[in-house]
Amino acid sequence: MLGNTNNSSANNSSVNLLHGSESNDTNCGFTDGPAEVYITIHVVTLVVSLVGNILLIAAYVRMKEIIMLPIANMAASDLLTALVLMPRLIKSEFTGSNAFLIHGDFGTFLCKMSVFLSDISLSVSTQSLVFIAIERFLAIAYPIFYRKFAMDFASQP
Repeated sequence: MLGNTNNSSANNSSVNLLHGSESNDTNCGFTDGPAEVYITIHVVTLVVSLVGNILLIAAYVRMKEIIMLPIANMAASDLLTALVLMPRLIKSEFTGSNAFLIHGDFGTFLCKMSVFLSDISLSVSTQSLVFIAIERFLAIAYPIFYRKFAMDFASQP
């Protein structure tokens, strides 16, 4: 019966560690400082994002070069994030609550769409960044292959 010892104190401490009851002092909130600082940061980020991404999209529309397409795609995705996510962050800093301000069926729809669009925007932005990195790598590591590939791609209707 040597292998059947009871370590109830060890089991209880591991359960306490798993459930986090040992350190209840930690604050998992998003903001720990003054709300005015976070509101200012969010507003400045919103304005810079709107202006910068609109300028990038306008540059792509004006130039219409194929090399600018992934950058314009990422700018459109970041613009969508600025329009959907940043106002909710600013509102939650003002009110101190994550509750959606529009009630009813339309509010439920907007709440679910804002979460969906922010997730999709993050995914599109990440995929665009990976595509840009692969394209730049091919242009540097294999310039002859890249030039042939780019010319074939650009000549397609």
